[in-house]
Amino acid sequence: MGKSNNSSAEELILGGWDWKETVITSEIVYPPNDRITQQSAGYTEHRRFLPDGQVKFYRDGKLIGTYPYRIGPKSDRRSGFEYYQLWIGEECSGLRITSETLIIGYGGVFGLCGTDNVFVKAK
Repeated sequence: MGKSNNSSAEELILGGWDWKETVITSEIVYPPNDRITQQSAGYTEHRRFLPDGQVKFYRDGKLIGTYPYRIGPKSDRRSGFEYYQLWIGEECSGLRITSETLIIGYGGVFGLCGTDNVFVKAK
């Protein structure tokens, strides 16, 4: 990925991320404010974002897919606070990131109803 306005997010996202939980804020899928964790799901998930614009998906330590990704522009139109767009393949989600936490989705963190997948930086 080349340098862009999103260079901070592009640098922060590189490396491994372990799935911590999915927070559901939509009554359509589950009761609102429900959480799915590794313990309740019965499996682990991991994402590895590479500098070449590929992300590898792992479940229980096994590679299950590799997809292109890109980070789009910042936006605050929908929720009133800032987030990036994250494209994985053809799907777009919201992205909030710090050096230790990665949140992908369009749920409560983004001021919307849906799901937020929360990852922590792999050690």
